[in-house]
Order: sequence, then C-alpha cells, then structure tokens
Amino acid sequence: MTTDIIKGVAARIYDIMGSGARIYTGEVPEGYSPPCYFIEVLNATTEHMVGRRYMETTNLQVSYFAPEREDGTTDHMDLEEKGERLRTALEYIQAAGNLTRGTDISSAEGDGAVHVSVTYAVHTLVPADKIPYMETLTQTQGVKEGG
Repeated sequence: MTTDIIKGVAARIYDIMGSGARIYTGEVPEGYSPPCYFIEVLNATTEHMVGRRYMETTNLQVSYFAPEREDGTTDHMDLEEKGERLRTALEYIQAAGNLTRGTDISSAEGDGAVHVSVTYAVHTLVPADKIPYMETLTQTQGVKEGG
C-alpha cells in the first residue's frame, strides 16, 4: 500500500503543480537541478486490528527545492507559496483507486527547501486463504426401527 500512496502523492503533485514538475521518489540523483520535488517515506507501520483487517500508516515527507536566484539566494516567498499549496493538495489523494485523506500535515523551511510532512492511514483487508472444496461425498441413510 505504501507504493500506492507514493504514486498517489506524485500524481497529486503533478496535477496541482503542472506537467513541468520533476518528481523524484527514490534516491536523490547526483546533480539534480531545482525546481523539483522529492517524496520520502519517513515511517511505515502495519497494525493488526480484527480478524483479517489491518491499519497501515505511512508517514511521508515531500520536499520542494526552489531554484536559486541570480544572486545565489533562495526565494523564500516561492518556498512559502509551494509549501501552502502542497499542504492543501496533499490532504486528499487517490491511492489504489480509493480517496485517501492525509492527516497531521505540517511544513517547515530549511536548507533552501520546504518540507511538508503528511500521514496517511489506510485500512486493508488481507484475502482469506482458499480452502479446497470436498471433491466427492458419499452418504448412506436409513430409518431406525424400533420404539
């Protein structure tokens, strides 16, 4: 489910920020050039609820790196705007065909980037083991006499 959530977040960023958004979901490539987004899984847990039902919780961090100005400084207003748009956009995503709500959404600025943290909690149902049916059944019946 974690990969579905990552794909949903990437699709949401693409929808909101436009087709020119470069989104990385794995390792940070050497020599990347801003503006770009990085999606990183901070923590993923699975908790057994009842029977075959589980609660999967995924904590993500989406980082936006702004391009530097000509004088080599960072545009903090651009970072603040992107952080606000990301906080709003990541509240609802499509993951595995379902609308999923993000909670505990927060952002912080640092190192020339804005980092938005969000938590997604999803209930999952593990498929039941298939038990083979009986192939044949032979039954003998009768009535007991007596009284």
